[in-house]
This record gives sequence, C-alpha cells and structure tokens, in this order.
Amino acid sequence: MTEPDGGVYDFNDNGKHLDVALHYLSLLASRHQRGDWVRTARASTHESVERLAWDDPSLEEVVPEETSRSFPTTGVVVMRSGWDADATFVGLKSASSDVGHSQLDANSFVVTSRGQRLLIDEGIWPYGHFHGFFDRSGPRFNFDANGTIGHSTLMVDGLGQTFGPEYSGKIVSFTPGADVDVAVGDATVAYGGKLTRYLRTLAYVKPDVLLVFDQVAADEPRLLEWLFHHRAEVSGDEKQSQFRLNGVTLTLSRIFPEEAECWRTSDVVRSSSYTESNGYLAQRVEVRYRSLGSFHPCTESEVLWAIHVGDSGEVPQVEAMLGEGKLTARVRLANGQERTVELDR
Repeated sequence: MTEPDGGVYDFNDNGKHLDVALHYLSLLASRHQRGDWVRTARASTHESVERLAWDDPSLEEVVPEETSRSFPTTGVVVMRSGWDADATFVGLKSASSDVGHSQLDANSFVVTSRGQRLLIDEGIWPYGHFHGFFDRSGPRFNFDANGTIGHSTLMVDGLGQTFGPEYSGKIVSFTPGADVDVAVGDATVAYGGKLTRYLRTLAYVKPDVLLVFDQVAADEPRLLEWLFHHRAEVSGDEKQSQFRLNGVTLTLSRIFPEEAECWRTSDVVRSSSYTESNGYLAQRVEVRYRSLGSFHPCTESEVLWAIHVGDSGEVPQVEAMLGEGKLTARVRLANGQERTVELDR
C-alpha cells in the first residue's frame, strides 16, 4: 500500500501519511527481523520516543521482491514498476462500503509516477461530526471526498453509488505478470440497480502505460460520466487530455469508441465550506476533476482508455480490436517495442 513518495494509498478515510503508526511497524520489524518492513517504517519523517526505542539500527533494509499484490478482503490491488522514489504506482479500489470510515469509491483508481500523484483519491476531509460526517444514512456522502463524485470512477445519471452491504464492489480477478499486471473490479450492484454491468479492467503495461477497459450496461438508457481526479494543469479535448504536474505529464487517450461525436468534456472544481469538529475550525476544501462522456444516454458502453506517463511526444500508439469474448490491444512504445494485451470481455 506504500506509494513511492513514502506515503500510502489514501482510499477510504486514510491520510496520505501514517507517521506515528509506522513506529509500530518498526517494532514488528525488529521482533521478526524483517528488512522489508523496516524499509517502509523508515520512510516516515515523523520523530518520536517510540521510533528511537523500537527501530533496530542493525536491521538492514530489504527491497520487497513483489511489485504487485491483491488484498481481496480490503478490495484493493496495487501495482508498481519498482520500489524507487520515481516508480510508477497504480492502485485499484473496489470493495464493500459497509465498513468503518468507508467511501463510495468502487472501481476507483489512482496513478502516481516520478514522485507526483497524478490521478488521485481525494482522501480524507476534516471530520464534521456536527454536520453528519459519520451518518451513513445520507449526510456522510454529501461530503464530496466521501461520495462517488470524489473518486475516479463512474457517475450514472449524475448520481453516484449507494451505501449498504448489498451494494458492494469487489475485486474479481488479479493476474500479475513480468510485463503486464491485470486487475478487474466489479461495481455493478454499487449503483443501486441502475446498472446491470460495470466491470473495470486495469492492464498495467510496465513501466508507464495503463489500459483502462470499462464495460457498462443498463436495462434502460443511462447518462454515463467518467471522472478523473487530479491537482494538475489540464489541456486537450475529449479524445486526448494532458495532465501536467511539477514537470511530469500524464496523457489520457480514449482509444474507443473512436468517434468524437456527441462527447462532453468538463473541468470541475467544487469547493465546500463547513466547521470541522475536532478543533471547531472553519474549513474550505475542494475536489477537482476532468469528466468525459457521451451526452446521450445509452444502455451499453465499452470504453478503452490508455494512460501514459512521460514525455507527451512519446505517447504509445494503441490499437484495439473487439473479438468474441475478448479485447486485443497492441501497444507500440516509442522505443519500438510492442506489447500485445488480451483482456476478457
């Protein structure tokens, strides 16, 4: 779960940094002589008496062998190009909302690279107990960071997902590989009956390409809107967008449907103000995203997005073919290499 910047993947009400909590990992690492655990624990800049007491200076740090892992109970998959500070990190979240501190974020994802969080989770907002922050019957999900609108997933008819144990997302498949990792999330029932299918497949073509294949269906026409959350400078159109943050560029391309007819692009900043309850202080917080989608309702949609991190002049060519039961994507990298990815439909 640790991101390359030393923080953590901040799904649900997780902060970006564990700080003092990592000192307990120091204690565990010392007890079990785990060099990989102590490596993560030492990534924190937080200083305390516990850190001095529990960190074993004789324990050498070890780089973990795995670069990808699925946590099916938590409903999270993490994939990365390596363990260095500039590595690319991809996280997928699809799980039950009926747990403590949960958010309505099934099939949401994040991308970090070159030390920059490029497509983000909006994370945790200051607690507002007085305003129903933990009232899961409704008010909690009016806080944007807690609701679907605060995540890089799908809005349906302008609405997000539904809270409850019967409206759960889930990770249904995870296949790690030397060159490509593939993870599939299913958020069909998370929308309270509006959809009959919402499968999101992430194919991480290492080190810097991510294919996002979405299959959506409904019994009646629905207006679909894809959200991509960020804190970057954004340019481009409905076919290709560039997100630039501190010298790092992420390019989002729609591979299919190819036609640009009747597509809408919106750049949204939503600010919210309220008094938080821990210190009774006034807060102004915001979410920021680019949304894309057809402005005609539909009963079925298959969309393939290609995400590339790096120089905009090195964006790979991606060709995709829909066959019986599968999608075949050919990714031609700027260095001349080619990768073929087959995804289940």
